[in-house]
Amino acid sequence: MRTTEENLYGVCMDFDPLEMLHEGVASWNEWRHDIYLDVIDLRKADLAGAKLKNINFNEVNLKKANLEQANLRNAKLSEANLKKANLKHADLRYANLMKADLEEANLKEANLRQANLMKANLRGVILTGCNLKEAFVRGANLSNAILCDAKLIEADFKKSKLRKADLSKADLRSTNLRHTDLSGALLVDADLTGADLTNAKLRGADLTGANLTDANFTGTDTREVKDDRR
Repeated sequence: MRTTEENLYGVCMDFDPLEMLHEGVASWNEWRHDIYLDVIDLRKADLAGAKLKNINFNEVNLKKANLEQANLRNAKLSEANLKKANLKHADLRYANLMKADLEEANLKEANLRQANLMKANLRGVILTGCNLKEAFVRGANLSNAILCDAKLIEADFKKSKLRKADLSKADLRSTNLRHTDLSGALLVDADLTGADLTNAKLRGADLTGANLTDANFTGTDTREVKDDRR
């Protein structure tokens, strides 16, 4: 989709951001550094399998874009619009997704190890089988998200919202869930060994079959929790 940019002399010029991407990541990032645009529009762009390591996609509109199996390792995606984007099997290790909008995006089996998702909008996102080990997810909204079989080992979800999220069979060993809202969440057969749930909200959550060995429930709201050990 074509848009306009201002050159060094303030003259507006038409350009196609997809054509710029074909020049490579280094050229794209240099161009982003040199020009100013209110919005870069890559809605519905087909970038499946693209090699975009270290790309600067900060504030870019990637709504409904196809990024399946794309290499976005160490990418800058702060405040990007990724609503309903296809990120299945994408490599997002070390990516910065702070305040990004990923509502209803599909990240099935994506690799988000050590990614920054602080204050991101992840409502209704599909994260089935994804790797979020050691990811920073503080203050994010994951209400109604699907995280079945996800690897969340040592991830930091402090003060995040996981209301009615599906965490069935998720690996939450040593995960920081302090002050996290897990009201109505499904944690069936999840592994919460050593997890910190201090002052978390678990009201109405389902912990059937969950491994709670050495988990910290200090100050946790466990009213109406479903647990086969009770």
